[in-house]
Amino acid sequence: METLREYRKKVNVSQRILAEILKTTRSQIAMAERGERPLPKDAKNRFAIMQTLQVDINTIKDASIPMLDDAVTLADETLCIWQARAAENHWQQYNKKRLLRTMKIRYDLLIARQLELYKAVIAISETGGHEVEVNFMKDKQMMIHRKILTCGRIAQLRLQLSIDLLLAEADILNQYVASATAEAAAPM
Repeated sequence: METLREYRKKVNVSQRILAEILKTTRSQIAMAERGERPLPKDAKNRFAIMQTLQVDINTIKDASIPMLDDAVTLADETLCIWQARAAENHWQQYNKKRLLRTMKIRYDLLIARQLELYKAVIAISETGGHEVEVNFMKDKQMMIHRKILTCGRIAQLRLQLSIDLLLAEADILNQYVASATAEAAAPM
């Protein structure tokens, strides 16, 4: 039998998704993969069932009905977890895209505001304004500059990367769900 890590890599799932399927935590999976702590008993049983699902049913000797029932239940639960994760992924995509649009608008407004303040500082300096007024306007510029860093190009790129990763994960989840539903619909 293959190790937990080998199996996870073979089926191409993250520790978090495997933890959801095995009804344990991601940290338990990580510790089990490193050999620091064994899986909890229920998770170990579920993992054993998952491994038998990879073997052709005809080659299993002494396959008992309860084990097959557990395998079907596990497959159904796995499908539900993937569908729930896909829905959560879609919601996160929506929120991040909305945040990115807001960030771009805010960035443009802050740049325009910074330009206005820059012009005001120059005008005050040229007209012989008070040093207090100039310092006040410069402080305002610094405050706006700090706000720009939270929605500037780099922040927008980070958010876009996050969206792209969610899209890639959604594609993989959709493939899993499609193949799982196709197998469930196929006659035996």
